[in-house]
Amino acid sequence: MVQAGRVENYPVLRARVETHITETQLAGMVAADEIVKGRLLCYSFEQMEIACETAKR
Repeated sequence: MVQAGRVENYPVLRARVETHITETQLAGMVAADEIVKGRLLCYSFEQMEIACETAKR
């Protein structure tokens, strides 16, 4: 965990970074299928586009 090693002088922050890394890795396992991941990416992109267009108005 390279990221956690960068904050070794801050034990509370280090613990939170380690927790975040573990949570992120577990979340990645939920959608292991590349098709599902691709669909989620497309959906997220479309929502961001909609939000940007709405903000312009």
